[in-house]
Amino acid sequence: MIAEWTRRNLIWLLLAVYALAALVPGPGVRISGWRFVDLVPASLLPAAMRPDLDIGGPAMLLVAVLLFCAAVQVDPARLRTAMQRPLAMALSLALVWIGPGLVVLLAGYTAPAVLSAPDAAGLLLGLALVAAMPVANSSAGWAQQSGGDLAWSVALVVLSLLVGAWFTPPLLRLMGMSLSATQEGAVETLVRHFSGWAFLVWVLAPTLLGLAVRRLLGAKFIAHSRTLFSVASAASLLALNYINAARVLPQFLAEPKPGVLIAAVVLSIAVCGVGILGAALAAWVFKLSGETRLALAFGLSMKHTGLAHALAAQTPGDQPLAILLIVVATLTQHVGAALLSRRR
Repeated sequence: MIAEWTRRNLIWLLLAVYALAALVPGPGVRISGWRFVDLVPASLLPAAMRPDLDIGGPAMLLVAVLLFCAAVQVDPARLRTAMQRPLAMALSLALVWIGPGLVVLLAGYTAPAVLSAPDAAGLLLGLALVAAMPVANSSAGWAQQSGGDLAWSVALVVLSLLVGAWFTPPLLRLMGMSLSATQEGAVETLVRHFSGWAFLVWVLAPTLLGLAVRRLLGAKFIAHSRTLFSVASAASLLALNYINAARVLPQFLAEPKPGVLIAAVVLSIAVCGVGILGAALAAWVFKLSGETRLALAFGLSMKHTGLAHALAAQTPGDQPLAILLIVVATLTQHVGAALLSRRR
C-alpha cells in the first residue's frame, strides 16, 4: 500500500526533499513569499481579520491540510476509550509541554556558553517554537504501524491541538525569558500568530471541519479513503519542509557552521529524549500497558513541526537558524520513531 510505503520511507523522502531544497531552492523561496490576503479582495475580508490572516500563505494552507487529514481520520470511539483514564491522560498532555519546556530553559543558559550570541539566539528561538507545538499527526501513524495503542495516540494528537490554543502562548512567553532581548519581538509575533483569527482560521477550523466531514460521510467511507488522506498528509509535510529548507539550506551550506549543526542535533535529540522519558514516567505512575506506553513514547517525542515550520516563516526578520533547528528536529524525531518502532 502506498500509504504504508510512504510512512516507512518518510525519513528518506525527507532527506530527498532537503537535497532538493539545497540544489533547487528557487521555487520554495518564491512560494514562501505568497500570502493568502493578496488573493482575497479587501471587501471580502474584514479589516480586523487582515493583520492576523496576513500570515496565511502556502505554508499555513499546507498545515490546514495536515490538520484536516488528521481530524477526518479520528474515530470518536477511540477518543472515549482513551478518556477512561482521565488522570493518566491529563498527565500525558501536560508532559507534551513540560519536558520540552525545561529543555528550552536549560538550553537558554548553556547554549550562549558554547555558541556565539546570534547563533544561540537563532537556535533557541527554533527550539522554543518546536517545544511549544502540539503532538505531531504522524505519531499516530507510527503507533499504528508499531502496535501501539492507537486510541491513546489519536487522543494525544487531537487534545493537544485543542488545548494548545491556551497552553502555547503563555508557554512561548515563559520560554522567551531564556532568549535574548533581540528575540522578544519574534516571540511576541509567534504568540499573536498562535491566537486570534489566525489560530481560528488556520488551525482550529480545519480540525473541526475534518471532524464534521467524518461525521457527515461516515466512518466506512473515510476508511476506504484512508490512503488518500495519508498520502495527502505526507505530501503536505514534505512540501512544508521543502519550502522552509529552501530558505536556509543553501545559505547554511555556503557558509557551513559545524558547531551550529551539532548543537541543533543535540537540542533536537534532547526534545525527543525527554518525551520518551516522560512516556516511561507516565506509564510507571499509572501502570499503563506496553501498547499505551509505546503510543505515549511516539506522541511525547514527536512535535507538530509542520505547524512550527509555518509559524517560523512568519517571524519578523530573517530567522534561518530557527528554521534550521526545525528542519533538524523534523528529521530527528522521525529517526527516533523508527528506532522506537524497531525496539517495540
